[in-house]
Amino acid sequence: MPEYPVSLAYSPLLGLIISGCAPLPSTSTAPDPATQQPVEVELLVNTLQCGEDIHEAGVQWITATAALDERYRWLNQLNSENQLSPPAVDFSAERILVVAMGPRPTSGYILNLPEQPPVSDGRVLDITVAWQEPEPDTQQAQVMVNPCLLLRFPALEVNRVRILDQAGSTKIEANGRVSDSG
Repeated sequence: MPEYPVSLAYSPLLGLIISGCAPLPSTSTAPDPATQQPVEVELLVNTLQCGEDIHEAGVQWITATAALDERYRWLNQLNSENQLSPPAVDFSAERILVVAMGPRPTSGYILNLPEQPPVSDGRVLDITVAWQEPEPDTQQAQVMVNPCLLLRFPALEVNRVRILDQAGSTKIEANGRVSDSG
Protein backbone atom coordinates (compact mmCIF):
# COMPACT_ATOMS: atom_id res chain seq x y z
CA MET A 1 0.00 0.00 0.00
CA PRO A 2 1.56 3.30 -0.99
CA GLU A 3 2.30 5.90 1.68
CA TYR A 4 1.20 9.47 1.11
CA PRO A 5 3.05 12.20 2.97
CA VAL A 6 0.92 14.82 4.67
CA SER A 7 1.14 17.98 2.66
CA LEU A 8 2.49 21.05 4.40
CA ALA A 9 -0.62 22.84 3.17
CA TYR A 10 -2.64 20.79 5.66
CA SER A 11 -0.34 21.50 8.61
CA PRO A 12 -2.32 24.51 9.93
CA LEU A 13 -5.53 22.51 9.69
CA LEU A 14 -3.94 19.62 11.57
CA GLY A 15 -2.73 22.06 14.23
CA LEU A 16 -6.26 23.43 14.69
CA ILE A 17 -7.70 19.94 15.01
CA ILE A 18 -5.13 18.90 17.60
CA SER A 19 -5.45 22.14 19.59
CA GLY A 20 -9.25 21.65 19.59
CA CYS A 21 -8.66 18.63 21.79
CA ALA A 22 -6.82 20.67 24.42
CA PRO A 23 -8.76 21.46 27.60
CA LEU A 24 -10.43 24.84 27.62
CA PRO A 25 -9.59 27.33 30.34
CA SER A 26 -11.68 26.61 33.42
CA THR A 27 -14.72 28.79 34.00
CA SER A 28 -15.82 26.68 36.96
CA THR A 29 -16.95 28.25 40.19
CA ALA A 30 -14.99 25.69 42.18
CA PRO A 31 -13.22 27.42 45.04
CA ASP A 32 -9.47 27.81 45.05
CA PRO A 33 -8.24 25.87 48.13
CA ALA A 34 -4.99 27.86 48.12
CA THR A 35 -6.85 31.13 48.76
CA GLN A 36 -9.68 29.94 51.02
CA GLN A 37 -9.86 31.75 54.34
CA PRO A 38 -12.09 31.02 57.37
CA VAL A 39 -15.18 33.20 57.62
CA GLU A 40 -16.69 34.22 60.94
CA VAL A 41 -20.17 32.78 61.52
CA GLU A 42 -22.70 32.83 64.34
CA LEU A 43 -25.50 30.28 64.61
CA LEU A 44 -28.70 32.18 65.40
CA VAL A 45 -31.31 29.45 64.98
CA ASN A 46 -31.31 25.69 64.43
CA THR A 47 -34.85 24.40 64.01
CA LEU A 48 -36.85 21.51 62.58
CA GLN A 49 -39.65 23.87 61.49
CA CYS A 50 -38.36 26.69 59.31
CA GLY A 51 -41.71 27.75 57.91
CA GLU A 52 -44.25 26.76 55.34
CA ASP A 53 -42.90 29.28 52.84
CA ILE A 54 -39.80 27.13 52.21
CA HIS A 55 -40.65 24.46 49.65
CA GLU A 56 -37.23 23.01 48.75
CA ALA A 57 -33.62 22.80 49.85
CA GLY A 58 -31.78 26.06 49.32
CA VAL A 59 -30.17 29.15 50.75
CA GLN A 60 -31.46 32.70 51.06
CA TRP A 61 -29.69 35.87 52.15
CA ILE A 62 -31.62 38.15 54.48
CA THR A 63 -30.42 41.71 54.05
CA ALA A 64 -33.10 43.83 55.71
CA THR A 65 -34.88 44.04 59.06
CA ALA A 66 -38.33 43.53 57.52
CA ALA A 67 -37.23 40.24 55.91
CA LEU A 68 -35.65 39.08 59.17
CA ASP A 69 -38.84 39.89 61.09
CA GLU A 70 -40.85 37.94 58.50
CA ARG A 71 -38.56 34.89 58.86
CA TYR A 72 -39.01 34.97 62.64
CA ARG A 73 -42.80 35.17 62.17
CA TRP A 74 -42.56 31.94 60.16
CA LEU A 75 -40.33 30.35 62.78
CA ASN A 76 -42.74 31.25 65.58
CA GLN A 77 -45.88 30.14 63.73
CA LEU A 78 -45.38 26.48 64.69
CA ASN A 79 -43.60 27.17 67.95
CA SER A 80 -46.11 28.96 70.14
CA GLU A 81 -44.47 27.95 73.45
CA ASN A 82 -40.95 29.20 72.74
CA GLN A 83 -41.30 32.42 70.79
CA LEU A 84 -38.03 33.58 69.23
CA SER A 85 -37.10 37.23 68.91
CA PRO A 86 -35.04 38.44 65.97
CA PRO A 87 -31.60 39.70 66.97
CA ALA A 88 -30.43 43.23 66.30
CA VAL A 89 -28.53 43.13 63.02
CA ASP A 90 -26.47 45.90 61.42
CA PHE A 91 -27.26 45.10 57.78
CA SER A 92 -24.60 47.55 56.58
CA ALA A 93 -21.98 45.19 58.05
CA GLU A 94 -23.77 41.83 58.47
CA ARG A 95 -25.93 39.37 56.58
CA ILE A 96 -28.17 36.50 57.67
CA LEU A 97 -28.17 33.32 55.62
CA VAL A 98 -31.01 30.80 55.79
CA VAL A 99 -29.82 27.27 54.99
CA ALA A 100 -32.88 25.07 54.47
CA MET A 101 -33.14 21.35 53.93
CA GLY A 102 -36.69 21.76 52.64
CA PRO A 103 -39.80 19.85 53.72
CA ARG A 104 -39.22 16.20 54.68
CA PRO A 105 -41.90 13.57 55.43
CA THR A 106 -40.46 12.02 58.60
CA SER A 107 -38.36 12.73 61.64
CA GLY A 108 -34.67 11.92 61.38
CA TYR A 109 -33.75 14.85 59.12
CA ILE A 110 -31.49 17.28 60.96
CA LEU A 111 -29.13 20.14 60.11
CA ASN A 112 -26.37 21.19 62.49
CA LEU A 113 -23.45 23.56 62.25
CA PRO A 114 -20.24 21.76 63.24
CA GLU A 115 -17.15 23.43 64.67
CA GLN A 116 -15.54 23.64 61.22
CA PRO A 117 -15.79 27.29 60.11
CA PRO A 118 -17.08 28.26 56.68
CA VAL A 119 -14.38 29.22 54.18
CA SER A 120 -14.30 31.56 51.21
CA ASP A 121 -11.85 32.31 48.43
CA GLY A 122 -13.64 35.58 47.67
CA ARG A 123 -15.77 33.94 44.97
CA VAL A 124 -17.29 30.88 46.65
CA LEU A 125 -18.51 30.54 50.23
CA ASP A 126 -18.31 26.91 51.41
CA ILE A 127 -20.33 26.02 54.51
CA THR A 128 -19.97 22.53 55.92
CA VAL A 129 -23.00 21.32 57.85
CA ALA A 130 -23.96 18.08 59.55
CA TRP A 131 -26.68 17.03 57.09
CA GLN A 132 -28.42 14.07 58.67
CA GLU A 133 -30.98 11.89 56.93
CA PRO A 134 -32.57 8.76 58.38
CA GLU A 135 -31.17 5.42 57.28
CA PRO A 136 -33.31 3.68 54.66
CA ASP A 137 -35.79 1.15 56.00
CA THR A 138 -35.69 2.52 59.56
CA GLN A 139 -38.81 3.45 61.44
CA GLN A 140 -39.34 7.17 61.83
CA ALA A 141 -42.20 9.24 63.15
CA GLN A 142 -44.47 10.33 60.31
CA VAL A 143 -44.26 14.06 60.85
CA MET A 144 -43.44 16.87 58.42
CA VAL A 145 -40.18 18.62 59.27
CA ASN A 146 -38.46 21.50 57.50
CA PRO A 147 -34.97 21.79 59.05
CA CYS A 148 -33.02 25.01 58.68
CA LEU A 149 -30.24 27.11 60.12
CA LEU A 150 -30.05 30.87 60.39
CA LEU A 151 -26.44 32.01 60.25
CA ARG A 152 -25.01 35.48 60.81
CA PHE A 153 -22.05 36.45 58.61
CA PRO A 154 -20.08 39.63 58.09
CA ALA A 155 -21.19 41.36 54.88
CA LEU A 156 -19.31 39.62 52.11
CA GLU A 157 -19.65 39.43 48.36
CA VAL A 158 -19.43 35.98 46.79
CA ASN A 159 -20.68 34.57 43.50
CA ARG A 160 -21.68 31.14 44.82
CA VAL A 161 -22.70 29.53 48.10
CA ARG A 162 -22.10 25.82 48.53
CA ILE A 163 -23.54 23.78 51.37
CA LEU A 164 -21.42 20.68 51.93
CA ASP A 165 -22.23 17.70 54.09
CA GLN A 166 -19.79 16.23 56.58
CA ALA A 167 -18.31 14.00 53.82
CA GLY A 168 -17.63 17.03 51.58
CA SER A 169 -20.45 16.31 49.11
CA THR A 170 -22.30 19.32 47.77
CA LYS A 171 -25.91 19.30 49.03
CA ILE A 172 -26.88 22.79 47.83
CA GLU A 173 -25.17 25.12 45.38
CA ALA A 174 -26.71 28.49 44.72
CA ASN A 175 -26.11 32.00 43.53
CA GLY A 176 -24.26 33.82 46.30
CA ARG A 177 -25.04 37.35 45.18
CA VAL A 178 -26.83 39.37 47.79
CA SER A 179 -29.86 41.14 46.34
CA ASP A 180 -31.11 44.35 47.85
CA SER A 181 -34.64 42.99 48.00
CA GLY A 182 -33.98 41.55 51.47
